[in-house]
Amino acid sequence: MHGIRYWSVTDKEWRDLVIEASAVDGTDSKIRLPDFTVLEMKAGRDLFFAQRDSRSSGEVVYRMRVREAGADRLVLELENVTRVRAFIVMTVFKPGGMKMLYFLERRASGSWGYYALFSANSSYAEGNEASFINRAAAYYRHFTGVPTDGEPPLAR
Repeated sequence: MHGIRYWSVTDKEWRDLVIEASAVDGTDSKIRLPDFTVLEMKAGRDLFFAQRDSRSSGEVVYRMRVREAGADRLVLELENVTRVRAFIVMTVFKPGGMKMLYFLERRASGSWGYYALFSANSSYAEGNEASFINRAAAYYRHFTGVPTDGEPPLAR
C-alpha cells in the first residue's frame, strides 16, 4: 500500500495515504512478519497488519479476514483492532469503529470489477465524507492500476 496517494480536503494537496505498513503476528504489532503470501490468504483466515497513515497519530493494527479467495473472486473484510488516534491523545475510532469490505471479481471480458463498502462508527466521521470519498478513490485507483494521484480528485 506504500505509494498510494489521495487528495487531502483539509490540506488541499495530494498526500501519501499509507506511510508504513507491515504484516504482524496477531494484535502484537511488535512482531513483524514478511508480507502475506497467496497461500496464506485462504478463505476464513484472519491476518493482521499494522499501518501508520498520514493523518492518525501512531500505528493502528487491523484484522483482515479473507471471506472468499479464488481465481476469479476475492472478498476481504478489514477492521481496526486497536484505536485510531489523532493529536496523540484523542481517540477518533475505537477498536472495531472502522470496517471495510472489498470485492474484486473477474468479469467475462477478463477485466476486474471492484466494489467497496466502508463503515465508520464515530462522530469524527460526520462532516468528513469528502475525505472518505477521496481515500476510497485512491484504493480503487490502486487496485485498478490507475495512478492514485491522478486528476481530478473526486471531492475537493
